[in-house]
Amino acid sequence: MTVPRRRRILFGFVMLLLLAVLLELAGATTWWWLRGEWFTWQRGDAARAIAANAFDPTADQQQQRERATLRLLQGNLAQHPFLGYVNDADVAAQQAHAVPVSRFGFLDVAPPIRQRGPDRFVVAITGGSVAAQMWDQARGELAAELQLSRAIAGRRVEFVNLALGGWRQPQQLLAVQLVTLLGGEFDLVINLDGFNEVALVHENLPHGVPAWFPRGWARLLDQPTPAQQLRLGRLALARQQRIDAANTAALMRWSALAQAFWLLADRGHDRAIATAAAAVEQGATAPSFAVTGPGTGGLDLPAAWAQMADLWAASSLELAAACARHGTRYCHFLQPNQYVPGSKPIGEAERRVAWLGTHPFKRAVENGYPLLRQRAERLRAGGVELHDLTHLFADHHEPLYTDTCCHLSPTGYALLARRIGATVRGELDLAGVTIAALRASPPELQFTDPLARQELRVLAITDDGREVDITGQPDTTILVPPSQLVRDQHGFRAAARGRAELVVTRGPLRLAVPVRSTWPDRIRADDAFPSGAAPRLTLAEDEPTGTTLAAVCTGLPTGGHRVLVVGLVPIRAEAPDAKAAEHGLALTQLPGDQPSVPVQLPWPDRTPLRDVPMFARVLVLDDKARVIAASNTVVVTRS
Repeated sequence: MTVPRRRRILFGFVMLLLLAVLLELAGATTWWWLRGEWFTWQRGDAARAIAANAFDPTADQQQQRERATLRLLQGNLAQHPFLGYVNDADVAAQQAHAVPVSRFGFLDVAPPIRQRGPDRFVVAITGGSVAAQMWDQARGELAAELQLSRAIAGRRVEFVNLALGGWRQPQQLLAVQLVTLLGGEFDLVINLDGFNEVALVHENLPHGVPAWFPRGWARLLDQPTPAQQLRLGRLALARQQRIDAANTAALMRWSALAQAFWLLADRGHDRAIATAAAAVEQGATAPSFAVTGPGTGGLDLPAAWAQMADLWAASSLELAAACARHGTRYCHFLQPNQYVPGSKPIGEAERRVAWLGTHPFKRAVENGYPLLRQRAERLRAGGVELHDLTHLFADHHEPLYTDTCCHLSPTGYALLARRIGATVRGELDLAGVTIAALRASPPELQFTDPLARQELRVLAITDDGREVDITGQPDTTILVPPSQLVRDQHGFRAAARGRAELVVTRGPLRLAVPVRSTWPDRIRADDAFPSGAAPRLTLAEDEPTGTTLAAVCTGLPTGGHRVLVVGLVPIRAEAPDAKAAEHGLALTQLPGDQPSVPVQLPWPDRTPLRDVPMFARVLVLDDKARVIAASNTVVVTRS
């Protein structure tokens, strides 16, 4: 019997369609295997934009600014007759969505020449890329801390950015001196540095360039040899090939298979760029005195680290003296870094993006930071107190570092800015006085909701009867009972019902702050997103049986992907990633498309504890993994 031609065509079409579906599933699986997250069009767009070093239209405003800042910190440099190099303002002006660069070459809207006044407190921030990004992302937090000082009360805090990616001493010293010579005035200079001074030493030595010359001086100044020109050409070609491949892949952005093939190829392009860049970094340039100056003096890497540590300390003392001549307070901070042994707990998620055991920066930090600390006594003898921030994140298990170098997330920069601001307040308000007693505000922490956060301010009562806010200062220690409280950048949150106490210490002084946490077994919070006609998650009236609780979610939109998120931490209204389990979260796909659906809340595996809250929320995501609706949070606590 002969199969009709129409049926054969239909069968062939169905088989082709099935094959296409299988190939797309294979592509999506490959993407997950390579990236640790499921493929979406939004994630594909973002990955290609990064590969092409382009503006990412899917990124939010904060991400756009972070990427634009990082691009400026990594490139677009112009030689400077006194400072080595600055940002090229003309190039920055031509880039879409770039962070503004002043005509003086710094990331800033206004020129750095500012004057002090009775209505403003002018603060200069200098250092490398971490200092520049703190200015860009967390100067609001820094200003808020500074304005708690009695010495600044009533004045607007105005910041001047004199930090730039790759800078190390004496560039910070020279920048402050130059701006001061040109008429700039500062009430305060904050110097956040130390990392670049030791981490970047290995880049200059192979070229015969002194370690204390500006970073990349051989590339910035001299003409390359024919061999180096060839290396530069290969690097430029590799970069262009990566950009072309990303742009070509965008033509099939809808295909997971095509994007998986592109991602595999992009890994190859990335390796080729890294190899070519390393060859350029190590390649010889045409020798000239303009490049090498006095030369390295035959120093090996350990000797060059020691030389830079000496120069770093001497530059800080000179900067302090220059500030003192102009009535400016100077504060010096040693920059934190993930490679400082024991400085931060690094979880698996953070390790994947922020840790490279073979990175030359790791060796430099492990060997160079002890040398910097040894110079602290020399600084102190010269009247400069070095504030060591290397263990600032010692109690923070959440990811804060965003790359294998040194840079931080917005949360990390906020924590850094607050500590710096609190430390400066201590110097401004406590000079020449003695702390007689401590007081807490409020005198007791009371929690009636495990979602709520409370701030605790620690006040010092001085011997002259004044009260000074000493919260967050390095000498102010708050011991937190981890079974009862969680502390983050927003304050304290109750981790369990019951009574406990915080212990505040400052030198020999000690203050106990009572903590009382009590709330009902069932709470329905009003934190739905967006507000108004948002879905409502409600617990059933019956008591829990077994390991699940019956609930219902009403008012759901008919479209989108519905996910029930349950965990031991509050659920944010954002798409959970594929690694949600690392944050103690359980994800359950909700079937159907009706506006009301039954929900079973599973107890997480690790919650046999009494009086520990469990948080549940329903999120609705679109095809680009964006949250289009989120229910309120339901909190359940077992007695």
